[in-house]
Amino acid sequence: MAERFEQKFELASPIEIVWAFLTDPYQIVGCLPGAAITKKVDERTYEGAITMKVGLVSASYSGKVTFENIDPVRHELQLVGIGQDIKGKGSAEMKMVGRLRTTADRKTEVVVNSEVQITGLFAQMGRGMIDNVADQMLRQFTATLKQKMDVTRIKYSQIVKTHAESFAKIYGHKLAEVESLSGIKVGPDGSNSASSPNDVVKYLGAVKQIAGDMIYNSAKIILKSAAQKESVPLNEI
Repeated sequence: MAERFEQKFELASPIEIVWAFLTDPYQIVGCLPGAAITKKVDERTYEGAITMKVGLVSASYSGKVTFENIDPVRHELQLVGIGQDIKGKGSAEMKMVGRLRTTADRKTEVVVNSEVQITGLFAQMGRGMIDNVADQMLRQFTATLKQKMDVTRIKYSQIVKTHAESFAKIYGHKLAEVESLSGIKVGPDGSNSASSPNDVVKYLGAVKQIAGDMIYNSAKIILKSAAQKESVPLNEI
């Protein structure tokens, strides 16, 4: 019999950062204790493994996860995971729908509806025990994800600074205009208030309007390289 769960939590990061992380299977797995990706089958299918513990009983599963739908407009994703106990003592199947929305205070609300079906030892332990495990995994996942979000927000400021530091030396008299065009403060030393992929795009737009295409194209290369080095998502620029 399938068990259904609804879980809801908020993150302080902008929705585009949260969406980029939650549609990246490697980032998701990095937030789940005992989980690992072992193979990329195609753009939407991944093989992996996870170890789960319920009370004194633990089990390791191997299987695959498929992103069945990714809707960047509605910020909704659907995935299905199927796994087999590596000792042959049971199986697990999960269908999950995740939805994101921006709250009134510009945070991101995450709502996850999942349907889980388990056979074997875990299935004999009852709904209460499985609920406790699901809650524990969610707390661990959310805590790790929040930590990643906090670090990532800081990194966007560092990424913009890789270009803004030299830009401010030449166009220091235009920094007020940069803020007016982009909504991002940039100091004489390149320090800035960027905290998301959209902020990087806005900064680039201001650079283009102020300094022209040549400086803009150079800035794109610098910022893309910095984002790759920091391993954070960046909108197409």
